[in-house]
Amino acid sequence: MAPLDLLSLPNEIITQVIDELDLTDTWSVAQTSKAIHHVSQPAMKRHRVYKAEYSIVRLGVPYMDNDDTKFEGSPPLVFLEQIVREPRIASYVTDLRLSLCGNHLEDNYRPDQQRPAALLSAIDDCPWIVDDVALLMPTGQAHQVAFLLTLLPNLRSMAMRCKSDGFVAITEIVWKIAQANQNMSSAAHGKALSKMTKISSGHYDTENGQDLVFYASFMSLPSMRSLYGHRIYGTANGQDANDAYPCITLHDARVVEHNQIDEIKMLYSSIDSTSWELILKPIENLKRFTYEHVGAVVGSAEYDGLGITEHLRKYASHSLQHLDLTCDMEYSEEDQFVGDLREFKLLRTLRLNAEAFVPKYDNWRSRPEVEYDRLADALPASIQAVTLVDWFADNDPLDLARLIEEKHKLPELRRINLEGT
Repeated sequence: MAPLDLLSLPNEIITQVIDELDLTDTWSVAQTSKAIHHVSQPAMKRHRVYKAEYSIVRLGVPYMDNDDTKFEGSPPLVFLEQIVREPRIASYVTDLRLSLCGNHLEDNYRPDQQRPAALLSAIDDCPWIVDDVALLMPTGQAHQVAFLLTLLPNLRSMAMRCKSDGFVAITEIVWKIAQANQNMSSAAHGKALSKMTKISSGHYDTENGQDLVFYASFMSLPSMRSLYGHRIYGTANGQDANDAYPCITLHDARVVEHNQIDEIKMLYSSIDSTSWELILKPIENLKRFTYEHVGAVVGSAEYDGLGITEHLRKYASHSLQHLDLTCDMEYSEEDQFVGDLREFKLLRTLRLNAEAFVPKYDNWRSRPEVEYDRLADALPASIQAVTLVDWFADNDPLDLARLIEEKHKLPELRRINLEGT
């Protein structure tokens, strides 16, 4: 029997075969012959349309924040129904952006509305869903998003802004998926969030902030690389907690060993030194660390510049290239102090409070003269740019002068920035 030639098949069969391919494979097949190229054009067009429409998906409800900017998105349940009607849509979603502001009733929602049988069947088949009743409620947006995460095989980035109850439901489902992705023998291994690299979480300005434990489940995903946050709080003993996270804590999180996260950025947040150690300990090669502490607004964690730096020195001195560590001006020079940074051999850019290098003396201006050029002596030879925050015109300039005079200690230094008045 002669080998089967693809071109000998009817065009209808060839079209069905091509329809099952992703964009890359469709493009490759289309280059094999003029006939295949012609038959594949409808599939190529569909790929282009779907990629343009669904690569970035915005879900949630309109919300006006303090900056008078408005988030527009489709209700999660509507998008779920769209996916079950056309399952191929799911593979195009790489960036998910969420705005969930609590118990908001979907527009045009009808209590007697029947949900598609395919959606109900998909929920029943999902190994991670336990509360299917809440999922189908019009106010169950977080549960709907949690279910949606199990259906997006190519999701790489997710940005969230929502209230606390929404974070809890999503955290639980991500934690279950992470456990499956860590277990090579699991039947659910790699079925969801296997390509997820970035999570960004924000919180509505009318609330106190979001618990740092939310990130522990995402850190447990083997593919995760970047953690971003705004208005995040964290105390290891949970004193600030106003949410219940029954599934996971910072202490008992089974974060994947040899974690490959390379960037952490937490702005306008309040996280204590012990919580930072729990986050940093499993990370193998952290390259960029940014933390802006604003304790008076979010949570009640005290700022400890030296404590945080000690943890970074312990777990990331071999890899850190960018360090941005600042606090608001309510904290004393002693709180801002970060200590010697020369162990950070790869550090290139640095942004700190202006008093971050002042030793812990009761009267720092009377410290021994031998330590007076501490700014030059505290930095690694790799440093290229230094930014000092909250610098005032009447600050003693001698440390900066000595930094420039002793240039031989810092051969790579090219820029010094002063932020202040």
